Formats: sequence, structure tokens, C-alpha cells
Amino acid sequence: MPDAYYAGPGAWCFVEYKYTPTLPSKKTSKVKFNLSNQQKNWLTKQHEFGIPVFVIAGCEDKAFITTDFESVSKQTKETFLSTAIPISELISKLEKYCIEGLHISH
Repeated sequence: MPDAYYAGPGAWCFVEYKYTPTLPSKKTSKVKFNLSNQQKNWLTKQHEFGIPVFVIAGCEDKAFITTDFESVSKQTKETFLSTAIPISELISKLEKYCIEGLHISH
């Protein structure tokens, strides 16, 4: 089971959270979010069933949200920094998704 379930009048979803306290020093080094194969398989199966599931992976004060579960383990420092947004902005997107049903862009 994922870490969280969110629901509102506009939509609902399950979220698996992954966090690492620091980024690697090299921009080409992979960020270790530690999404297990069992978690990827469960999330992928639910996504295939049409159930709204996301991974939110973060470091320090930034994070990204995705339904591309394989991409989580492929994130480098460079790709993370190019796709991650401030956590406060991500929270706002998740709130708008649940309350207003607005699509979450990845």
C-alpha cells in the first residue's frame, strides 16, 4: 500500500512518497529514492487498472510528481533539478487536483 490517500470533491488518489536528504555532488550521479520493485509493480498495476496513483519524490525543499514509476530510479541530480518544483507548489497542485479535479502535470 502507498503512503497516503487523498480525496476531495474533484478527485482522489494514492501517493507513494520518497525522500532523500541530500543530492549527490555530481550532476550525472543517480539520486537514491529507493522505490522498491514491489512498490513499482503495485503502482504500475493500479495505474493500469485506471486507479490514480503517483510517486512524489523529493530532496531538500523540492520534489516532483510522476506516474512514470521506472523514471524514479533513473533520476540524476541534473534531471531532478530540471523537473523538481518547490514542495509548496507541489502541495498546491495536489490540493487543486483533489478539490477542483485539475490535472496534475508531471
